[in-house]
Amino acid sequence: MFTEYAQGKGLKAVANILNKNGYITKKGKLFSINGVATILDNPMYIGKIRWMRLQDWEAKRRKGKNPNPIIVDGTHIPIISDELWTIVQERRASKSFKQRQSNEPFILNALLRCPKCGQGMVPAVVTSTRKDGTKKKHRYYECGDFLNKGTTTCNANSIRANEAEEYVFSVIKKLVQDEKLLIEKILGINNITKDDESAYMKEVKQLDNRLSEISKLQERYFKAFVEKLFPIDMLQERLKQVAEEKTAIEHTLSEIKGKLHQSSHKFIEPKPIHQLLQRFVATYEEATREQKKDLIQLLVKKVKVISLPQRKRVIESVELEFDFEDLHKSKSIVLIHHLFGDSSWKQLSTISQSEKHLPLYLQDFLPLFMIRFVPIYPKSPINLLNQN
Repeated sequence: MFTEYAQGKGLKAVANILNKNGYITKKGKLFSINGVATILDNPMYIGKIRWMRLQDWEAKRRKGKNPNPIIVDGTHIPIISDELWTIVQERRASKSFKQRQSNEPFILNALLRCPKCGQGMVPAVVTSTRKDGTKKKHRYYECGDFLNKGTTTCNANSIRANEAEEYVFSVIKKLVQDEKLLIEKILGINNITKDDESAYMKEVKQLDNRLSEISKLQERYFKAFVEKLFPIDMLQERLKQVAEEKTAIEHTLSEIKGKLHQSSHKFIEPKPIHQLLQRFVATYEEATREQKKDLIQLLVKKVKVISLPQRKRVIESVELEFDFEDLHKSKSIVLIHHLFGDSSWKQLSTISQSEKHLPLYLQDFLPLFMIRFVPIYPKSPINLLNQN
């Protein structure tokens, strides 16, 4: 790493060389730009030890880096020469490690998914030179794994930022203009929820049946133990096996209960959603680019990109997120604050649990927060007066 970097390779090029040659980190993962940079900056490799690398731990945690840590001689043998270390550090100090920036914010940051590996796509700026010598910046989104780890993991699979951002907004705008399409999409979300619940209930029934079988099996084993029908060692082993299976099933049932609780949310009504998206579109068209980014990040959950022939990438689907699970933790409440209330763009906040009176503009959306609880184990009621 030190040699390649000293010879002029960049951080990404060094990471790419390592990954292509089959080297992995101590955690068994591929090398990234940050991983290479961390190693190149570590004086341990020239026989030193660093103390007090971090400061203000209670407030800043690992972000509180000390610009002047204490560096002392260690007792271990260095594996990098002082000359090579000096060359690397001089080059590190002379380089600008900040990504090339654009004056225009990347509205879809962290929302796009790479068409090849499915990882998040990150902002990238490419500068081209015109015939007259002036320079122009082009904004793209490209695969985050490629950017950090090189071609071993993936390719750039870049898509023009302006085109992607305009397309996502056009999808939202179309839902507002075509109310029938919006209703169809929302009914689809509700149907998915019902299908999830149905699948969970079916699995619960199967596991309950198996628990019943295990209970009967345990009874037979205990009976065989009393009547001495099998050797004790054999019975103990079989009882241990069924007990372990029973514990595993009970653990699985507990997990499914949690999933059922999460999926048992309300039926989403199209009318307030249409009202919300109408205001979204009107506000978005008048907003600054920073505000547009805030709005999109609160409404859009995921954007799927696909590859077409001739290395062209386009957006296949845009997934919106209507987060009405918890009134006090809802992203959608923050969005409603921005669109209908007086919420400051600098302060993204939800409804405080200490607030007794909700803003008037929330009244139209309160039905969306009425949670429908589905019984996990539906059973017939017991007649307590029936003595038989």
